[in-house]
Amino acid sequence: MKSLIIEVDAYKLEVPGYDPKKSWKYHKQSAKLADVVFKQALKNAQYKKVVLMCGGSASGKSEFVSSNLIDKGVIVYDGTLSSIEGAKVKIRNSKRKRKNVEINAIIPDNITKVFRAFLARDRTIPIDVFIETHSLCRSTLLWILEHQMDIDVKIYESSVKKDKLRVDELIFGDRNDMTKYVKLIQISKQEIRKLIQLQP
Repeated sequence: MKSLIIEVDAYKLEVPGYDPKKSWKYHKQSAKLADVVFKQALKNAQYKKVVLMCGGSASGKSEFVSSNLIDKGVIVYDGTLSSIEGAKVKIRNSKRKRKNVEINAIIPDNITKVFRAFLARDRTIPIDVFIETHSLCRSTLLWILEHQMDIDVKIYESSVKKDKLRVDELIFGDRNDMTKYVKLIQISKQEIRKLIQLQP
């Protein structure tokens, strides 16, 4: 069975007057549309599992979904998961419909390289959005690991090798080891600005 992919950015195309050069202005509207579709999808008894993607802009999430999850027969919510509150709502709604929930986090090995890919995109998004999603998604991931013990979490590292995106799963001894790793990779907005050589 094919997976049901709910990609937040895709719903921007359904917003009247959408302009890819100002795509950030349509994010709230597209997220609301995606959330409506997500709630409807949860009612479908055929799908037993929900995969919530987690990762900053241009980290390789959508590419991962299309190459790894398309044939898994799951509901995939392809967003950044950069809000703890948003994660709470999606997890709660999924559990109410008796779905198993799994987090698939994509962490780039080099934020500077990812930033260059971000700048080359057709969709124009403010640099602040890039910075926020890469910082806040890691905070959300840590919160899930520490407060949602029944949620399965998989972490993947994305990298660019010879102009090709690679995504490799990181294997940990147990959840404690995974949590320690996620604590280590927490990064502030200011730290990201320094990495991409921007002044505050």
